[in-house]
This record gives sequence, structure tokens and C-alpha cells, in this order.
Amino acid sequence: MSDKKQKNGNAGQHLKKKFLEGYALTGTVKGGAAFAKVNRCTVYKWLKNCPSFVADFESSKEDVTDDLEQEARRRAIEGIDKPIYHQGIRVDVIKEYSDVLLIFLLKGNKPEKYRDKTEITGAGGGPIETKIIVATEEDKKNVERVLNGERT
Repeated sequence: MSDKKQKNGNAGQHLKKKFLEGYALTGTVKGGAAFAKVNRCTVYKWLKNCPSFVADFESSKEDVTDDLEQEARRRAIEGIDKPIYHQGIRVDVIKEYSDVLLIFLLKGNKPEKYRDKTEITGAGGGPIETKIIVATEEDKKNVERVLNGERT
């Protein structure tokens, strides 16, 4: 390997490391790229062409997601202090909780129990009644053939 290639390789490794550092701080590819002073396109090229970078990025992405979940949990369960002002003067603080974040945490942790469920039924929970209206006798025969499992 030439000295130039090795030097460029080391610089590339340094930039990838800087990107991952920035990504961990910002949680976005844009923020990580700005931190490393590289273009986002460069990051996507690394992701396309460098399997070891992909592994490092995925690991960092898991950490970022864990941080986000931890913050969502804190806001949902511990709440955040919201200042109360009267005539421009801070007079009190109330604890505000996020029911929406709590719902998302429940859906994520136990989807079989908390996911949105949609069930479509007819009147009284029975089957849905359908009516097929056909314009011609030929259409009627085609519909009957389809309902009987025949090909048209």
C-alpha cells in the first residue's frame, strides 16, 4: 500500500470515528456529518461500501435509540418541571407528565397487548354483508362463475 493511500485510509478512519462521535451526540446523520466536517453523501458512501462502518453505525444507532427511549420514559414517568408565570414573574412550578410517550412505550414494549387493533365486522359483530350489482346478464354470469370458483 502506498504512503498516500495509507494516509488517506487513516484520515478516513479518523473521519468515520468523528462522525460516529457526532452522531452519538446529535442522533442524526446530518449532525454527525457536520461534527466530522464531511458531507452526508460521504457518510452514505461509507454505509454502502464499508461493512465495518455499517456495524459501528448500527451499534451507535442502538445507543441513540436507547437514549431516546430513556428520555421518553423519564418524561412519561418522572415528568418535567413546567414553570408557571403570572404577569411575567415565575410564581410556581408544576410537574407535567406525558401520557402520549407512556402509550408509545407500552406499545413498543408489549405490542401484542397495546398495539392498535382494527377489526371490521358487520352488524352485531357478524359478517359483513355484501351486495354485487351487475349491469348486464353477461356480467351476472361472470360474477356467478367467479363465486363458484370458475375462471372467466
